[in-house]
Amino acid sequence: MSAERAVRAERFAGRIAANPDHARSLLHQMLRVRRFEEKYVELYRAAKIRGFMHVYIGEEAVAAGVLATLEPEDAVVATYREHGHALLRGVAAGAILAAMYGFEQGCCRGRGGSMHLFDAATRFFGGNAIVAGGLPLAIGLALADKMAGRSRVTACFFGEGAVAEGAFHENLNLAALWQLPVLFCCENNLYAMGTALARSESQTDIALKAAAYEIPAWPVDGMDVLAVEEATRRAVAAVRVGAGPHFLEEDHPALPEHHPGFAGGTGLDGAVQLRPIAEWLVPAALLLKASAPAARDVPEVNGFFTEGSFQPSAAVHLGVAVALRRGGLVAPALHDADALPLEVLMKQLRDLVSRARGGRLQRAEMADPTLTVTNLGELGVESFFGVIYPPQVALVGFGRVREEPWTRNGLLGVRPAITATLSADHRVSDGLRGGRFLARIDELMQNLEEL
Repeated sequence: MSAERAVRAERFAGRIAANPDHARSLLHQMLRVRRFEEKYVELYRAAKIRGFMHVYIGEEAVAAGVLATLEPEDAVVATYREHGHALLRGVAAGAILAAMYGFEQGCCRGRGGSMHLFDAATRFFGGNAIVAGGLPLAIGLALADKMAGRSRVTACFFGEGAVAEGAFHENLNLAALWQLPVLFCCENNLYAMGTALARSESQTDIALKAAAYEIPAWPVDGMDVLAVEEATRRAVAAVRVGAGPHFLEEDHPALPEHHPGFAGGTGLDGAVQLRPIAEWLVPAALLLKASAPAARDVPEVNGFFTEGSFQPSAAVHLGVAVALRRGGLVAPALHDADALPLEVLMKQLRDLVSRARGGRLQRAEMADPTLTVTNLGELGVESFFGVIYPPQVALVGFGRVREEPWTRNGLLGVRPAITATLSADHRVSDGLRGGRFLARIDELMQNLEEL
């Protein structure tokens, strides 16, 4: 959450002085949801529950904080990731599990599955498998309450992916126009099902979008159950006395358990997606940035073999292989690559490639690379072993980015992968040192925040 949004959230939530017993009660509710979802994942892995899996892991604070403020006569409308909402609303855990199994004893008599939980007794109206599908239903419930003069609130949960749907705008407009008693709860995990918010919305501040419809709207830290509860309590109180709809944007990160195959904000795709288009990182920049500290940590690959002995280099000047438009290849140096911030490295890389192809390189740039990096993967090559440029003692090569199956916590998914190879002078290094160098690159690429 940005500093500006944090200030707005604090102003709305106010100072929180929680009773310790109440705080522990909320934590208990969050743990109930977490343990329930973990059991669901276990059963899903064992193929005892079929269909697709959408879990609420990582979002527990939102449901716990919001539902703690509602009355039994209020209505709740949720998404297809609704197990936690249903459980905390009072739907029996056994009835939810039976619904997932497809048993008649389930809350939907075995007809709904995990994405269509429904329970009239607790006024829990779904479980809606269509993105933004719950918004029109919530508006209808709120309109009925207003026309009947009932002092009720409808809480409508949805993800930020719903903001791209027409139903979001239509129903916010109607709610504001008719001053309906509805609380909109946007559970913003920044990735919807798998697309970064910055790649799908020009305005990523969802609360500001709601405010455009003259609806009081505020961001809330969705990882802080006390902040969620306090903000919701104030919003619900206003809605209940006829102040019209209110909107809360509850921010929380998407965790790897989000759905099978989801990598969240980690890895190459996550590093690229969250940046403005003009600042998107090309894969080559990340690979160079990972290679430079790896070369610094394994000095046997960084230096020159001259006059019968190896001379390690104190600096890491990466030779970047550049294919020329009229044929041929050059490998000018990106100086002090290990010390360059990623954004600076990317800019210098673009400049270096442009000058290489324009014939504007300086002599020093061609003479002092301490290690060459070549990325033939940009040409579609999957893997290769390059030829060392003497007097250098190593050359690292990267293949193309491809998708490969992978497993995490017993779940099978798909993830980007790159093959890295090392050609090294046997007089200086061996398999152990080469392995350390490649392992360090892999470690850095798996933890891009270290770059």
